[in-house]
Amino acid sequence: MIIREIQLKDNAQIEKVIKQTFLEVGLPLVGTAYEDKETAKMYESYQAKNEIYFVIEIHAEVQGGAGIKHLKDFEDDVCELQKMYFSSKIRGKGYGKIMIEKCLKSITFLR
Repeated sequence: MIIREIQLKDNAQIEKVIKQTFLEVGLPLVGTAYEDKETAKMYESYQAKNEIYFVIEIHAEVQGGAGIKHLKDFEDDVCELQKMYFSSKIRGKGYGKIMIEKCLKSITFLR
């Protein structure tokens, strides 16, 4: 298992994980990350200053991810955890906590 920054080659795999999660757990599709334009191009969506997205790779396959960036349309120095989704293969195994900690630690790195 590797946790690393997203790469351009990961876009299709993380989009599949995100959308599949919505379908598996019955989340609303309209007005959510399911139809968000960023979901198809996650690498490009996390390239600005003070934002980062990490993926979990297992056996050369992206199984999940989470990112952190400034709160949209908010002018103060506030960030939020974004698009944290995991495939059914790794859900419930503690990766959420690991990814939240990784994102929080990256905040000091990004400043």
